[in-house]
Amino acid sequence: MSCIKATYLLEKEKFTPLSLFEKLRKMWHLLICHWCRKYKSDSAVIDQWLAAAERASHKIKLSAQEEKRLREILKL
Repeated sequence: MSCIKATYLLEKEKFTPLSLFEKLRKMWHLLICHWCRKYKSDSAVIDQWLAAAERASHKIKLSAQEEKRLREILKL
């Protein structure tokens, strides 16, 4: 299996269950490929950062004036 397919399966399993065949192929590839093991580790860290950023973004409250100014900037 190529690294591209392996990383695809790593990302796919975050959203949908993998078939038994996909799981076995992914596990076998991870046993032999250092780079994909690193990708899996790095991807997990990025997912944690994004989850933390999403939680933090819900805590931020802008005033009406700040929100209006931000919307003007984003329109540029």
